[in-house]
Amino acid sequence: MRQDQEETERKHTTRGKALGKRVKKKPRLAPAIDEPPLLYTRAQAARLLNCSVGSIIRLQRSGKLPGIRLAGRSGQVYFRRDDLFALLEDAADAQD
Repeated sequence: MRQDQEETERKHTTRGKALGKRVKKKPRLAPAIDEPPLLYTRAQAARLLNCSVGSIIRLQRSGKLPGIRLAGRSGQVYFRRDDLFALLEDAADAQD
C-alpha cells in the first residue's frame, strides 16, 4: 500500500509529466528576428545612445535631434530611428 501511494505521488509531482503520462515536447523554434522600432521614446533613445533622458532633451532643444509629436499623445515626443543612428555616426566621426 505504501509503495502504491509513493508511486502515485511521484507521478503527480514529476516535472514535465502530467499525471504520470509522457508529455510530447514541442519543437523549439528559432527566435524571431525583430526589426528595431521606427520611432523611439525619450527613454528608449537614451538607452540606445547610452545617455540620460536629460541629455536627449538637451539634444532635442538644441536642434541636433529632431523630435516628433504624434496627434493624440499629450506631450509624448518620439525620435526617428534614422535620426538617432545619424547622431551616433556623427559622434563616432567626431572622435576619429
